[in-house]
Amino acid sequence: YVDLLVKQSTPSVDVADIGIITPYARQVQKIRLLLKTRDLGDVKVGSVETFQGQERRVIIISTVRAENDLVDHDKKYNL
Repeated sequence: YVDLLVKQSTPSVDVADIGIITPYARQVQKIRLLLKTRDLGDVKVGSVETFQGQERRVIIISTVRAENDLVDHDKKYNL
């Protein structure tokens, strides 16, 4: 989505205007790594606390786990 926003949206969206929020630290790491490999490393990625007091034109929320270890736990509590 970030690649499409930066390269194809009208009006264009600057990478500094995009933020990705995820509650999982490992997911933050994986998203940052993926963005860097696509030359989009300036997109801010972090938890909700990372973005407190800031504004972005675009916010993407990722609730996908990076590891399968706790999927059963999530299912048990309907997360």
